[in-house]
Amino acid sequence: MGSLQLTNPSLRTPPRPHVLRCLATPFLKRPPSVFQAQHKLHLSSSGKVPRRVQLQSRAQQASNIPHDPDSSSPASAAAGPQQAGSTHSGPDESPPNTDSSSSSSAEGELPPGLPSEEELWEELQQRLKAAGLPGLGEEEEKAAAAEAGVTPDAAIAAISMGSWRLKEKVCPQIEALASRVENAWREILEDLALYALPKEFRYMDSLDPEGKTPFAYQELKDPEKGTEGWPRLQIENRCYQSRVFRKLHLEVAIRQDGLQVLHCVMYPRLEFDLPILSMDLVAKDNRVSLAIIDPCPVSRNLTLPPLYLQSVRELQARFSLQNNRTVPDWGKAIFSTECVLMRPTDGQQIAEFLKYAIALSEVHVQLGRLANPVASRRAARLQELHAAHKRYCEKQLENDKTRSVLASAFGADVANTYMHTVMFSYEELPAGAAS
Repeated sequence: MGSLQLTNPSLRTPPRPHVLRCLATPFLKRPPSVFQAQHKLHLSSSGKVPRRVQLQSRAQQASNIPHDPDSSSPASAAAGPQQAGSTHSGPDESPPNTDSSSSSSAEGELPPGLPSEEELWEELQQRLKAAGLPGLGEEEEKAAAAEAGVTPDAAIAAISMGSWRLKEKVCPQIEALASRVENAWREILEDLALYALPKEFRYMDSLDPEGKTPFAYQELKDPEKGTEGWPRLQIENRCYQSRVFRKLHLEVAIRQDGLQVLHCVMYPRLEFDLPILSMDLVAKDNRVSLAIIDPCPVSRNLTLPPLYLQSVRELQARFSLQNNRTVPDWGKAIFSTECVLMRPTDGQQIAEFLKYAIALSEVHVQLGRLANPVASRRAARLQELHAAHKRYCEKQLENDKTRSVLASAFGADVANTYMHTVMFSYEELPAGAAS
């Protein structure tokens, strides 16, 4: 399965200043007169059109081209979820300079009469965020914040859910958990890459089931209660992969009647002997009604490896977690004895659960980063791992509540495809492992 590396060295440093112009102008709706006036200014003074003015003029002509935030072109895909943008280049067709004594902008300075670099950078960032794209230079901002003495927690809190389309609509608890888990993946896994998630499942909207409206999350208004389309259901997915993890899936869903869901599963690859970390947070009217997290075992007897079990118990003791909900029948075949399943009764319990979920996610990813694959000669163990992954997915697919919510909004066929393809898919045994 193909992957797209997140790191693009050419975009890690905010471009200054002419590259910034090339990058920014397609997103900006500047009046043509601004560029025309500047064009004439340089022609009249020197007879030569500076390179940066040519680029501005060309980019302005293309500025009305709509930008698809889910574009799958090679240039945008290679940048990954942390960088976005486009550059334009071409041969310098400037006429010869007939007046060597005329003045022009010094190298590195912006031409006069145009917005300042800071204004352009801010507007570009706003345009990118409005289009559902990540801002540029976020890694550098975090590094600068660390140098200034800002704590990592404060930096992550400031970034929050970043470019998520639904970030303004979810409750604080879901926002906090989603942002911290995703940032743990990005910070710990140096080889993190995008998972090949089908485009139609990146963002799903019951008001636009075929995905014909690129900015449906902004342009389509919620229907009135009792009218067609109510309650509107919106789902946004992020999927990654790495050397150890086949799929790191993070889903956020909101329904117009107040239902909100965070769903996260970290699937290791079959050749790595790691549990399947699974968590869900369900809220209604901004109050958490269900919180569950469990490192689902990949052994026949549902036991966890000793080192992993010790880490889980130490974390649970630190955060004083107590179960007050019963595991459903389908869950008894996949959950461990350390499963945390609760209905929080106050803010303190919610806070302790969130801290535990974030800490366990970080431990899980760290252990995964250091893991070695199971030797191919251990065919029996590989078969057991495959059986455990298959068991986990098949049992999760028995959850009729999830299927019912999806089917009522998108239809039974889409619900079935989504659950099998995005939520609970498993891979087949590697070649030769079954022998």
